[in-house]
Amino acid sequence: MIGRIPSTYATPERIDPALVEVWPTIERGKIWKGEFVNRKRSGEAYWSKSMIAPITDETVEITHYVAISEDFTARKELEVTLRRQAQTLTDANAALDHARRAAVSLMQDAHAERRSAEAASAALALSQQAVVEQRAQLQFILDSAPHGVLIASGGEVRYVNAALSQLFGLGVGDPLRHAGLEELFDGRREVGATPHVAQLRAIAANGEGRDLMVSMSGLVFEGEACLLAWIVDISHLMRVERELNHVSDRLRLAARAARLGVWDWDLRTDRLVWDEAMLGLYGLSPEAFCGCYVAWQTHIHRDDQARVDAAVIRAARDELEFALEFRGLHTDGTIRTIRANALVERDADGEPVAMVGTSWDVT
Repeated sequence: MIGRIPSTYATPERIDPALVEVWPTIERGKIWKGEFVNRKRSGEAYWSKSMIAPITDETVEITHYVAISEDFTARKELEVTLRRQAQTLTDANAALDHARRAAVSLMQDAHAERRSAEAASAALALSQQAVVEQRAQLQFILDSAPHGVLIASGGEVRYVNAALSQLFGLGVGDPLRHAGLEELFDGRREVGATPHVAQLRAIAANGEGRDLMVSMSGLVFEGEACLLAWIVDISHLMRVERELNHVSDRLRLAARAARLGVWDWDLRTDRLVWDEAMLGLYGLSPEAFCGCYVAWQTHIHRDDQARVDAAVIRAARDELEFALEFRGLHTDGTIRTIRANALVERDADGEPVAMVGTSWDVT
């Protein structure tokens, strides 16, 4: 996916509206979080839960974007299965009620034939067996889910699967406040409405704080309108995000101390990103740099341009490291000797998609 915009991998049947907000959000320096249907290189569609964050330099200018994504297709499929099983359970309950009424009516009618009574009794037995089997199947599916599943009503737990019970020590009938989850259920959601996604921090059974991503929707459970919550523990992802931000800050400090210019060139879109140190090597302002390879060429001595172009081609074609010195043209009219090193990034097919490198003045 390196070098491609997210919509490249959106399914052709549907572009998720959430993707429309990705670039406006991250270009304002904000973190975008959401879920949408994506597709793999093979064309196979899958559900992705993503968090995209901009990385800025010391001037708060955005230099890179970092994305953390999770393929949660299995959870979505489990959610669909849950809804189907819940509907089946509701239908079975309705059939059971109907069979019970039929059995009572037959027993009260002294003139009913014995054969009809036996048939009604058999139907009731089958319905009861169907309910038992459906509940057992549903219980197995939910307890096999890798993430938490919670059904609640009136601030109390109506159902909790094994994963969530183990994490928070919750059982049926327990108040949600025991795990700090009561804020999730401060309102009601209509059955069939679009799930509401939220992020919160709760206290696990061992006393540790856990970062959670929660998807909530309405559900009819045992004949009562309840709230269904799919709960994913994202504590590890949040910890990785904090560590990534820390490493990014350290890299920026190291580059600034060494007066290294850092650049990132997308070979597919010709989008070239320079940090402040790179602009300083050539005496350029951010407004004066258009962010493409041609802009760089204009600031390379004309006698060195062919050599630099050839080095770029060799690095991309022969998988060699890009490393050379050339003369750069500063806007003050001076000629500087620039040293540049870079690595070529490739996709799964080995095709070059980007070059990431550093430059510094060795005059």
